[in-house]
Amino acid sequence: FEVPLGEGVGFQLYAAPAGEPALGPVPFPHRVSAQSNPLAPLGHHWEDSTHVSFGVATVGLYTRKLKIEGSAFNGREPDEHRLDIEYPGIDSWSTRVSLMPMPELVVQASYGWLGSPEELRPDASIRRWTTSMLYSRALRERGNASMSVIWGQNDAGDDGATNALTVETELSGDGRNTFFFRGENVRKLGHDLGLESDLGRDVHDLTAFSLGYLYECGPYGGVLPSLGVVGTTTFLDPSLEPLYGTASPRGFMVFLRGRPAGHGSHGAHAEHGAAADHSAPH
Repeated sequence: FEVPLGEGVGFQLYAAPAGEPALGPVPFPHRVSAQSNPLAPLGHHWEDSTHVSFGVATVGLYTRKLKIEGSAFNGREPDEHRLDIEYPGIDSWSTRVSLMPMPELVVQASYGWLGSPEELRPDASIRRWTTSMLYSRALRERGNASMSVIWGQNDAGDDGATNALTVETELSGDGRNTFFFRGENVRKLGHDLGLESDLGRDVHDLTAFSLGYLYECGPYGGVLPSLGVVGTTTFLDPSLEPLYGTASPRGFMVFLRGRPAGHGSHGAHAEHGAAADHSAPH
């Protein structure tokens, strides 16, 4: 619900049994700079994991360039049964300030207190800080150039604070051939990696670089298929090398994506640029 309050000022009210509170940047499934990469960022649970919260209420004030929001929401991560709606208990809160100095650029900073977000650690609550810069602009008729820089921190009290940094970019000159890149550094507690004993209590440093290419075909029979490939190299701290057998494990994936032919291409996303990313919540 939105209503104007005066010249250039508006009020927004948002509520959902499953939705996105005012915390973090646009989540990776909706970010222009990540739309061709099917892999979730390593820093997802530091930066934008609350986009699937079961129970959200948000109020906000906005102008053409500035938006201030506050949310009350359910901080618990969804369980493994992804086709139901869970009990929308409200136990967490957040606030976010977003600035759009130009149509192609959005900067945001946010803070949230998440009550018992992880099912495996029900006694641990988290204070989360995030900041981000999202840039996107159209190239030619259907192309797009976009870039995101995102930082997030989780402070779990006795376990200390850990940080995640993500830099990702996507470039398409014609809307059919797309190159994308993601670089990340995340410091994770060992129990987040499924480790036990002393390794489970330690903090481990992970750095990963992904490079990919996506080719858009068709359309064929109302479907717009795309064929892509992405490769990743991860650099581990020395304590994890014995578990992986190498200090720099590598992997790659070939994938096929299909969208309705009327869905639009990179150019359709880029037409709205970062202003589309600024719309919160999605």
